[in-house]
Amino acid sequence: EFLIENQNLKVRFEFCGMGPLEPKLKAIVEKYPNLVKFNGYISNEKISDFYKKNDVYLFTSRSEPFPRVLMEALASNELIICSKTIGSNELLNGQKFAFFIEDLTSELIKEKILEIYNLWNSKPEEFKQLQVSAKNFVFENYSFSKELEMFKELIDKIIRNNY
Repeated sequence: EFLIENQNLKVRFEFCGMGPLEPKLKAIVEKYPNLVKFNGYISNEKISDFYKKNDVYLFTSRSEPFPRVLMEALASNELIICSKTIGSNELLNGQKFAFFIEDLTSELIKEKILEIYNLWNSKPEEFKQLQVSAKNFVFENYSFSKELEMFKELIDKIIRNNY
């Protein structure tokens, strides 16, 4: 639906990963080869190249306690459209480069994509500044040792809440 309504936009979608939606994604690629690309599984060695060639990362997890992929995307200057999970909320709450989706519906995802597209199209300097802010945020606030500490705190919190 989004692709049909917005074929005139200068937008291209790239998907990666494996899972039950793979046949649907392949069918969409066949129907819209100029708008959609499906990469399948991308190895850890090549994932940074994938991030670097994109501007926005869509995170649709329903339950992700520690969203490392978001930090990887931020480190590559990507703005984030994401569902609210414990991890994404803790990591990105209040950040202007993060666009939260209250509910995972196609309509709300479409609205966020168009919001970011309009920002890119009408205020490119502001868009670029948000990208720089995203990268700076992750490098200033997260390191491997800090990530381990946060993970430990999260596990401790989960254990306390379950007992």
